[in-house]
Amino acid sequence: DGRLADVKCPVLLIRTEGQGQLETAGHEILEKGLPNARTEWLHSTGLHPYLTHPHRLAKILKGLKPQ
Repeated sequence: DGRLADVKCPVLLIRTEGQGQLETAGHEILEKGLPNARTEWLHSTGLHPYLTHPHRLAKILKGLKPQ
């Protein structure tokens, strides 16, 4: 994670309720290390929201503002 601060583009991180400890720990490292990271929670979607709830993911992406 020593080079995460070098990533200057915005990064969207998606969390779901089914994540295990390893995924949660990795997400926290990314969230702290990336200067332009944003986290969105998708509750009640399972581990693969892009497959089970693509409409919810599309709504989040549509609401993002270009930087």
